[in-house]
This record gives sequence, C-alpha cells and structure tokens, in this order.
Amino acid sequence: MEEKNPIQVAGRLFGALEYIAENGPSGLMEIARFLDINKSTARRVMRSLIYMDYVRQDPESGKYYLTERLLRIAKRRPD
Repeated sequence: MEEKNPIQVAGRLFGALEYIAENGPSGLMEIARFLDINKSTARRVMRSLIYMDYVRQDPESGKYYLTERLLRIAKRRPD
C-alpha cells in the first residue's frame, strides 16, 4: 500500500514546482492533470505559489513559470 503525504497541500505545491521545473512554462490544465486535481484547486495552488514568489504567470500566454527564489534558497550557505 502506497503511503500518503500527511500534508496533502505540500505534495501539490512541490508537485507543481517540480512539474514546471521539468516541463518549462505550463498552463493550468497541464498542471491540474499532472497533480490529478480539478482546475479550481490547481488555481488555488498556483495562486499560493505566486503569493510566495516561487511562480509567476505570463499575462499574455497565461502560463506559469518559476522565479529564481528556489535557486536563491539553494545557494544559501549556513554561517
């Protein structure tokens, strides 16, 4: 039996980030299909990632793309 993520939204947030990282700028329906969630839930996930500045949405195409925030976090070194 496959173990479920105890915090479902964390799986969705990181799943969306990983999908965009692997596939490049992506539309809402692509992300929703990948995460196996409905469009309105996917929209809330993406709005949360935008709010936290991990993702931006291109106003013309509507596609979501990653910001450099994860890269900045990965480059941090402890003092």
